[in-house]
Amino acid sequence: MNTLSNNFRFFLNITLASLAMLVIVIIQINWFVDAYKLKNELFDYKAQVALKSIVNQMIERKQETNRDIFCEHFCMYQKQNIVEHIDKTDLDSIINAEFISLDIDTNYRYGVFKKSDSTFILGNYNGNEPALIESMYNISLSCVSSCVSPNNFFYLSFIFPHKNKFILSQLLIPLLISAAFFLILFLTYYNIISYYLKLKRLSAIKADFINNMTHEFKTPIATISIAHDMLKKEEIFSDKAKKEKYLGIINIENERLKSHVNQILHISLIEKGDIMLNKESTDVHTLILKCIASYDELLKQKQGTISAALNAANSWAEIDRAHFYNVLSNLIDNALKYSDAPPDIRIITANNDAKLVLSVSDNGNGISKEHLSKIFNQFYRVPTGNKHNIKGFGLGLYYVKTIVKLLDGEISVQSEIGKGSKFMVVLNTKS
Repeated sequence: MNTLSNNFRFFLNITLASLAMLVIVIIQINWFVDAYKLKNELFDYKAQVALKSIVNQMIERKQETNRDIFCEHFCMYQKQNIVEHIDKTDLDSIINAEFISLDIDTNYRYGVFKKSDSTFILGNYNGNEPALIESMYNISLSCVSSCVSPNNFFYLSFIFPHKNKFILSQLLIPLLISAAFFLILFLTYYNIISYYLKLKRLSAIKADFINNMTHEFKTPIATISIAHDMLKKEEIFSDKAKKEKYLGIINIENERLKSHVNQILHISLIEKGDIMLNKESTDVHTLILKCIASYDELLKQKQGTISAALNAANSWAEIDRAHFYNVLSNLIDNALKYSDAPPDIRIITANNDAKLVLSVSDNGNGISKEHLSKIFNQFYRVPTGNKHNIKGFGLGLYYVKTIVKLLDGEISVQSEIGKGSKFMVVLNTKS
C-alpha cells in the first residue's frame, strides 16, 4: 500500500507540475500574440499619421497662392505629365523624416497613382505594382476643386515588405527574456524530475539488491547447515565416501559465500576509489589453468566442460593476479549461470600485434541486443522472466569491465539469443 501511495503521489506531482508548465506556456503564447497585435495596430496608426503629415507638408511646401498647388497640377495632367510638377527628391526627404520621427524604421515602397486607371506616376516601387495599389496605407493627394473631376484624383500609397519582421524585432528582447526564464524553469523542472526518478530507480535497485543478496546468501548457508547435520549422523560420518561428499559440499558453498563477500567488498572499494592494483608480470596461461581447475567440482555437478586452446605465443602481461583471477572467475560464472543445457565453455588465447586476446565463449542462452549494451552497468542483470532465476547481484560484469579498464585493457561481447555468448578481453603483452 505504501508503494502504491508513493507512486500515486509521484504521478500526481508530475501531472500537476506538467499542467503548471503547460499553463505557463499558454500564458506566454497569449501574451506574445496580444503584444504582436498591439504592436501591429500601433504600426498601422503611426503609418496613417505619417501619411497625413506627409501630404500636409507637401501642400505647405508647394503652396504659391491661396489655391492648393496640387489642384493646378492635377488639372493640368491632361496637358503634361504630373511628374514635372512633383519634386521626387523633396518627397523622399519628407517621407524619410516623417517615418524616422515616428520610429517606423523599416524598408518601404511608395508610389503616386491616378485613381481612374491606377496609372503609376512616380515612386520607388519596382516590383508588382498591383500590390502597392491595393495597400491599406494610402491617402488622396487631390483637393476639392471645380477643375478636378473624381476620375482625375491622385493618391499616394505605401507598402512595408518587412513589416512583420520589424514588429517581431521590437518584441525580440522581451521574448528572449521570457524564453530564458521559461528555459530556466523547464531545466529546473526537468532536473527535479530526473533526480526524483533517479532516486526512485536507486531505491528499486537497493531493494532488488537486498532481496537477491538475501537469496544468494541464504542458499549456501542452508546447504552448509544440511551438510553439517548429515555429518553429525554416525552412519554418515563413518562412511568415508559420504563424509567426503558432504565435506566437499560444505567447501563449495563456503567458497561461494567467500566469492559473494569479496565481490561486494571489491565493488565497495571501486565506488570509493580506494581499489589498488598490484601489477606484476604474469603468465596469463598459468592463471587460466589455475582458474579452470577450481571449477572441477562445480562442472561435475552441472555435467559441463571447459576446454582451453591457449594459442598465444606471448602470454605474459602486466596485471594484478588476484583481480584478474576474479575477472576470469566472473566470466566463467556468467557462462555457468545462464545456461539451461550442460555448459560447454571454451577459453581461447591468441596474439594480435603486441596484444594478448583472450576469449571466453559458451553455449548458453545468449543475450538479446536490447540488453547487450547494458550488461556492464552496475546492478544490471539480464532478466529471465522469473526474478528468482536471476542469480547474482548484477555486479560481476561491472567489476570485470572496471578491472580490465584499470589494467589498460579492453573488453567486448558478442551474443545472440539461443547461440551463447563470447566475451573478449584484450591486454597489452609484456615484451
